[in-house]
Amino acid sequence: MRRIILNRRREQRNAAINDSNALRTKYLPHVISLFAIGITIMVFRIVFATFSSEISSGNIKNNEIIGPVEVNGTSLYNLSVEHNLNRYSNNWCSLSMLLLDENKNYITGASKDLYYERDRDGSYSESNAEYSIVIKKPGIYYFTINSKYSKNENESRSGFIKMRLNKVYLGTNYLTNFAIALIVLGGFLILYLFHDWEITEYIPPMSSKYSSSIYKKFLFAGAIILLVFIYSGITYDGYAGTNSIYDAPSSMFSNNNNHYFGR
Repeated sequence: MRRIILNRRREQRNAAINDSNALRTKYLPHVISLFAIGITIMVFRIVFATFSSEISSGNIKNNEIIGPVEVNGTSLYNLSVEHNLNRYSNNWCSLSMLLLDENKNYITGASKDLYYERDRDGSYSESNAEYSIVIKKPGIYYFTINSKYSKNENESRSGFIKMRLNKVYLGTNYLTNFAIALIVLGGFLILYLFHDWEITEYIPPMSSKYSSSIYKKFLFAGAIILLVFIYSGITYDGYAGTNSIYDAPSSMFSNNNNHYFGR
């Protein structure tokens, strides 16, 4: 009876090993393809981000005018801000990045809360903000930055506000989220495939005819995805102002905790 039980357990173990090996053989090429596409998109995102030209940069004061910016056609502009708050005590700042018309009247903008907090466990801070806006109507525009503090302004401000205004030629917003999603999906899948590593350390060959066929399918799908993202980047899909200057970004837009608003 004991021998029968041992044989049955051995058969069950061998069946589990065979099933696990078969799953790895079938789906490991998919995992490699997901990682490859995700990493490739991240690389393209870094490369695409270089397709921009600097309009203005430097240190400015609160409510100082940035510009003029001459817009001749549909263009994407990115205003990035760095503002380190006073670090001697807890502090908070509501930072507004605003777009103005040729008469320097408010059109639209976005805001973000910056802060510095310190307690017995350490310190926490947020000192960076970005504002991206698509401007379609030709004309002269300006930008400005307004900051409101939780304490007296003279105590709270740590000197100037550092800013950089760029004209961006290719939008990249969706690329990061999509690439991360693919890499995370591949990570979950590889954990599932190798969760029983203690019973089998089998790694299928990655250069088999089956694996090559899977790579080719994902290569074709990845090329289509990349072309879609390039088109999306050229048309600035999802960015604030794509349809109307007063529009907020798409709900899928990675707005980095900014609050976009219009009139």
